Formats: sequence, structure tokens, C-alpha cells
Amino acid sequence: MSAIVFLFYNSVLFFIIHDVFYHILSYNEMR
Repeated sequence: MSAIVFLFYNSVLFFIIHDVFYHILSYNEMR
């Protein structure tokens, strides 16, 4: 059970970090 929760948490964390990084890159290109 904890392994599934750990995998789910890691995937969500990776998605959030990737989304934030993508927004920062696009914001820098817009300036």
C-alpha cells in the first residue's frame, strides 16, 4: 500500500515540478 502511495506521490510531485519549470521557461521566452 505504501509503495503505491509513494509512486503516486512521486508522479504528482514530478508533474507539478515539470509544469512549473515549463511555465518559467515560456515566461522567460515571452519577455
